[in-house]
Amino acid sequence: MLTIPFVEAWEAQHGRIAPGHWVLLRTDWSKKPYPQYAGMRDDGAHTPGPEPAVVKWLVEERDVHGFGTETIGTDYGQGQHFNPPYPAHFYMHGKGRYGLQCLTNLDQLPARGSVIFAAPLKICLLYITAIRLLSTIERHNAFAEDPVQVRGGWAMDVGELWAMAGVKPGDMDFVETYDDYPVISMLQFEDLGFCAKGEGPDFVREHSLTNDGTFPHNTSGGQLSAGQAGAAGGFLGLTEAMRQLAGTPIGKPVPEAKLCVVSGFGMINYDRGLSSGAAVLARAA
Repeated sequence: MLTIPFVEAWEAQHGRIAPGHWVLLRTDWSKKPYPQYAGMRDDGAHTPGPEPAVVKWLVEERDVHGFGTETIGTDYGQGQHFNPPYPAHFYMHGKGRYGLQCLTNLDQLPARGSVIFAAPLKICLLYITAIRLLSTIERHNAFAEDPVQVRGGWAMDVGELWAMAGVKPGDMDFVETYDDYPVISMLQFEDLGFCAKGEGPDFVREHSLTNDGTFPHNTSGGQLSAGQAGAAGGFLGLTEAMRQLAGTPIGKPVPEAKLCVVSGFGMINYDRGLSSGAAVLARAA
């Protein structure tokens, strides 16, 4: 695991990492044959990567431009257990920095002074605005002991959702919720942190939910307007969110839309809902 003392020892030998430079972690992991390269075990991947403190330090104390690894992903294999989870994604992408994975031949590079050429995705040639995924949460069968459903799985993971994205509920330019019933949207307002539990009705009364209102919500009209499409209904909000962020909505645009949260809910026939999830999206700069 890459640590701050290890990097400081490297700097003592090769010089301080300059602002705007990349840091590439050479482990020779790329030389492993598959499936050893994947490092998969029953509890997930076991591959080298950085500890949370060193990623935060590289961003805040060294102002690096990006971080690269030889492994599948820029995080430590068991990075989901860190606080925050997957710190390379949390700190690097949260601060607009970059990551490169699955690198090879790092043993052929000098300790410093290399130049990185990273080709952009072809999608850039199509003049399509890129959308960034800042964070996601997912929960199944949450609060099964509740006699009546008054909350969903979002309540268990909402702190992680906002922390991973590095934003707050009040930063959202619009919100897309799963709306098979109005009450389900109300649960999401509360459990995602836009208001406290039980304050959903007052929150709605205090805001206008139109595309140019104080709390733009389900900007295409949602399922309550277009009809419930079964399992496909979960993609209605996601598709609309991407259109709004890209500046290409079919209907009325949300003014200067740059950030949003999309949430989903399903299988109400399990009484308290089998699944819930949410994602924070951002328009690429």
